[in-house]
Amino acid sequence: MKLHDYQVRAVNFIQHVKPTGTMVAMDLGLGKTAVALSALSLKNTPALVVAPVQVCWMVWPQEIKKWTPNLSWTVLHGPDKAKKVKLKRDIYICPYSSLAWLYRQLAEKKCKLPPLSLVLDESSYIKNASTQRFKMLKKLNILFHNRLKLCLSASPAPNGLENLWSQYYMLDSGKRLGKYFNRYRDKYFMYTGPPVYKTILLKGGQQKIFNKVKDITFRLDNKDYIQLPPIKYNKISLRLPKNLKAKYDELEKNFFIELNETDVEVFNAAALSMKLRQFLQGAVYTDGENFEKVHTIKLAALKQLLETNAGQPILAAINFKFEYKMIRKRFGNPPIIYGRTPSDEKRRLIDRWNRGSIPLLLCHPLSVSHGLNLQSGGRTVVWQSLPWSLDQWHQLNGRLHRQGQKHAVIVNSLVFENTVDEVVEKVLGKKDLTQRTLLNALREYSRRKLV
Repeated sequence: MKLHDYQVRAVNFIQHVKPTGTMVAMDLGLGKTAVALSALSLKNTPALVVAPVQVCWMVWPQEIKKWTPNLSWTVLHGPDKAKKVKLKRDIYICPYSSLAWLYRQLAEKKCKLPPLSLVLDESSYIKNASTQRFKMLKKLNILFHNRLKLCLSASPAPNGLENLWSQYYMLDSGKRLGKYFNRYRDKYFMYTGPPVYKTILLKGGQQKIFNKVKDITFRLDNKDYIQLPPIKYNKISLRLPKNLKAKYDELEKNFFIELNETDVEVFNAAALSMKLRQFLQGAVYTDGENFEKVHTIKLAALKQLLETNAGQPILAAINFKFEYKMIRKRFGNPPIIYGRTPSDEKRRLIDRWNRGSIPLLLCHPLSVSHGLNLQSGGRTVVWQSLPWSLDQWHQLNGRLHRQGQKHAVIVNSLVFENTVDEVVEKVLGKKDLTQRTLLNALREYSRRKLV
């Protein structure tokens, strides 16, 4: 298959970056995987691809067959991964969750890998420098010395520009943003520390970060290269009845309420936020898996959307297990994709969805947020519960609003007025503004550099 002109530009950018690391910050649907495979084939060296587990199984094997069928590959996941890692392959595909295992295999000399190029797909998975997955990659870094290194992401700074440090560290070992995260944070941000833990970008910090990383960042925005149908964001405002709003306010103020003779108590602000969100979704967990129902207002809103959607399929994002139980009881057991859905079942559901034969598909946003093509089956998203994560927000919406979609995409958010729902909505907006400003600047730089 032939690359699009903009993908050729991306490959050329990668080839000219010195030393070897490039952040490929391309919007959803622009073909980052094809760009990475083309760059790897030009280097003609074996590579380690690290990706979310479902992307390892459902995206990379298919893309290799499509773009570089001459390259051999294996997925280092499952009960036989210890055998697979000993095979001689052009591409080793490893989930982020298996990095610690891979490091142990190499440290204990149970296997030996040659020097490798590195591709970090959905590199925002290592946005937190304190995580085990980032620490394992740092330890494995010797494998990638003087080799091609790529970070692929549509949203490299999903929760703020402090998320950039660890990703760029893997590309240049700290040359641009420093060798230590704390020093990076102190240089460009004001960090309050406990008990508030706020990180605020200092004046001029964004431009300084941009100037540091622009020479190894290739940025493409899909609106410049793909004629996609419009996407409309539709906030559906809801109100709690007076008696329920009183209960909600009581919980928010006192960290305690009584529901149906059951005491509900929380002991810190983080737990309170979670309990308030449960309340808004229609129930509150009281003990383990047990929960007390509070209302069905969001269920009624979903029912109305189903009835007014003219038979068009709906992809609905939920957050809590009790939501699924309540929706299943109300709507006749609709299918769901979540963390424990087996890969074969997930593929079957995706195929059914893309054939338009599932009127309501439920999902947890983390389980369908990366690498899946759902644009053939529907055009309507319903957020029963908004996520705190900007990455989850963009990624799930991007499953429908991507290349191949033929209709305008409608993203509906169910938001209770004067509640934590509106707080989450505002937080998402602020995160998007910060990331979008930086990415727009990088896009303009990428254009100029290759003119």
